[in-house]
Amino acid sequence: MTVNRLGPAERALLGGAFAAGYASEAATRHFVAGLSFSAANDLSLALGWPFLLQLEPPAGGDDPVSDVLGRLNTTVPARSWPVDLATRAVRLLASGYLKFPKEAKPESLGAAARSEPFAPNETKQILATLFARPVPGWRHGPWLLNALEALGGGAPVIDGVLDALEVGGAAWEGVNAMPASMVRRLANIVRRLPDAEARVARERAKAVLDRAVAAVPRLLDDDKLGLVPARRLALMLDDPELIRRAAHKVGGEIALHDAVLLPRDAFLDILRKRGKPVEGAEASAQYVVTGGSEALDVELERWPAYGTGTDKAAGHAYALDQYGKFRLPGAVALIADMAAKSAIKADAMVWLSQHADYALPVLESLVESGSPARASAQKALKELAKGKPS
Repeated sequence: MTVNRLGPAERALLGGAFAAGYASEAATRHFVAGLSFSAANDLSLALGWPFLLQLEPPAGGDDPVSDVLGRLNTTVPARSWPVDLATRAVRLLASGYLKFPKEAKPESLGAAARSEPFAPNETKQILATLFARPVPGWRHGPWLLNALEALGGGAPVIDGVLDALEVGGAAWEGVNAMPASMVRRLANIVRRLPDAEARVARERAKAVLDRAVAAVPRLLDDDKLGLVPARRLALMLDDPELIRRAAHKVGGEIALHDAVLLPRDAFLDILRKRGKPVEGAEASAQYVVTGGSEALDVELERWPAYGTGTDKAAGHAYALDQYGKFRLPGAVALIADMAAKSAIKADAMVWLSQHADYALPVLESLVESGSPARASAQKALKELAKGKPS
């Protein structure tokens, strides 16, 4: 297999999350050539996918405002957007709306109708406009940060959120899930910055955190305060002990979405000790980026419980989306198991068919192994031999 790296021009087209590329802290730690089925996905995974946004060429179209409204009318918007529509979307989200997509405010429609390219100084203006509004109107907040990073770089995004934390106000004080989730996203963004910018961002974040701790000395140790926005700044600072101390905890256990910021062995220890996914838990490609192929071995036992208490098909589809990125034997084993047992059997079989050149030898090896997915692999081979998914 020939493995290529993306050049500067290719990375520039993908947006700000890719700007520092292979020299970023995230890629230095996590880039593995050939981890996925494309050079772009190899880098994207190292940089923190799915917690980033990738730009596409302009979409154009006769009614771009309607296109934006339609694309945003979802629980979580797509992670890949045409640059022109992403520009309109961030302007719209800053101004707010009523019910989507048919009852947008006139000012929101006006914002989305602005067609000029994104300007370097827009990031902080958009965030200031958003943060001036009540929190219930901060729809798609973490996605908005990633879109702004894609359009204008990560440093202004971090500055805009830190500005708001320093000013304070009801949204940033006490336990508040949406602002806390946006601060958590900064931990991904700072790892994608060039080293010099990352140092400046971390120094400022530490200063803001230190002031918050001085005001509330129990901030980092009282687990009831796990979703206080200022506490989430600790995850930016790349201090494993501080991350353990300040991470969001559920039942006294570090949440896996924070544990991925720890070193590999520490994360794997937490993952192995974790039981079945509980209601609301999601699979994540970052478990594999941090934990390597061993994480897929653990997830082979855990995946059936995704979607418990909510929607099994949706939980399983999301797991397929996350783990289907990987060109690893463990991904083939897990997806073969999904093809035999999940609520989305046909979709999993389609993946195996589409990646048959890689999957077939792995499936044959699994059949001869003691893997828990042995029977599922055998069944998948029989289905693939028919020439079409079941």
